[in-house]
Amino acid sequence: GGGGGGGGGGVAMARSLPDAESGGAHSWLNAEAPPQSRLEPIAGSEARSGVGTQDSEKRTAVSMISHLSMLRPSNLFARAAAAPSLLAAAPMPQSRLPSQTQGNGERVLPRQGRSRGQKLMRRRTTNLAPVRLVIVRHAQSANKGLASGQRSSSNPALTDLGHEQSEALARRMLMDFGPPGSDRASSLLVVSSPMRRCLLTIEATVLELKLTSDACYCHGACFEYGCAGTKHRGSLASDIKEEFTQFETINFNENGLWDYRGEADKEVEHECRQRGERVAEWLKEEASWMALSRVRGGETATIVLCIHQTFSDLLCHILLEGSSKGWEYGDVSYPLKNACMHEIVLHPDGSATMAAPSLRRHTSLRPRRGC
Repeated sequence: GGGGGGGGGGVAMARSLPDAESGGAHSWLNAEAPPQSRLEPIAGSEARSGVGTQDSEKRTAVSMISHLSMLRPSNLFARAAAAPSLLAAAPMPQSRLPSQTQGNGERVLPRQGRSRGQKLMRRRTTNLAPVRLVIVRHAQSANKGLASGQRSSSNPALTDLGHEQSEALARRMLMDFGPPGSDRASSLLVVSSPMRRCLLTIEATVLELKLTSDACYCHGACFEYGCAGTKHRGSLASDIKEEFTQFETINFNENGLWDYRGEADKEVEHECRQRGERVAEWLKEEASWMALSRVRGGETATIVLCIHQTFSDLLCHILLEGSSKGWEYGDVSYPLKNACMHEIVLHPDGSATMAAPSLRRHTSLRPRRGC
C-alpha cells in the first residue's frame, strides 16, 4: 500500500529496499540462520560536527543498508547505527529510577514528581547511544481459526499454528539473545500490547530467556486500532497481571483499564494517530532510557515491542517518516506477517532508520520434520 509522509527527522526505508519476494531482503526470523548469526552490539561512533551534513549522512546510511541487504541484520544494524551524526557511546547507568505504584497496583514511571536531577538523568541517558527497536507482530489470532457461524472474540488468544509461531519466535530470540542470564539477555526490554494474542506471542520468549518482571511490561496504550472506545475500555491491569505474571503493567488509565482517551464508541483514525504519537514519544524517551539503563557488558540496548499490524504500521510512519500524516487505516506501508518483525534503529537525535524490514512473503515457522 502507499502511504505519504515525509517530514520530521526520520528516514523511511521499507519501500526503497529490495522486495523480499525477489529475494533481495533478509529476515533473521524467517530465514535459515547461519551458525554465527547472533546479533552484534552497535558500533560506537565518534562525535562529529557539521549539522548541515546530517541529511546526506543519513542518505548514505540508507544506500549502504540497501546494498548490503543480504548480510546479517546485525551487520546492517551496526552500519546504520554507525552513521557519523551519532554521538559517542558513553558508560551506561547501572540503576533505574524509582517507579511509583498506583492504587490499582500498576507500576508507572512518573513524569511529574521527578526531581530536576532525575529528569536530566533520564534525558541524558536517552541521548547516549542508539537503541535497537524490534517490532514484532503477534502470532495467528484465534479469530482466524473459527468455524462458520462461530462468534469472534474481542480479545482472542492464538490458534494452534499461532502457538507454534510463538515458540519458533522464542527459539529465534534465544539464539540471538541467549543464554538466559547473559549480558545480552539482561540488556533486553520486552513491551507488549495489552491484548492477549500479543502477550501469548511474546510470553514464550520471556519464559525461554527467563526474563524477570523488571524487564517485561504490558503497555496500556499499545492495543490495536479500533479495539477500544467508550463502549469497550479494554481489560483490567489486575486481570492481565494475574494471567501473565511475568509482566508489569504500565500506562493504564486511573481505573486500571487501557489508555483510550477519545470520545467515540469505537476508536477513530485521528484518535489512533494521537495515541501513536504518544507511544512513539514514550519509545524514544522512557522506553529508551529503561533499555539503556539495563545494558550490561557493552551490549546493545534492545526493546522488543509485540503489537499489531495496523498499530505497527502507524508507529513506523511516525518513527521513520516523522509524522502520522501519511498513515491511513487499511493502506499498509510497512507490512508484517504473523510473528515476523521490523528492526529499527532509534538514534540519539530523535530520528529513526529501518535496519531490517520483515519479509513480505510469510515463511512457515513450524519446525521441519526430523529436526
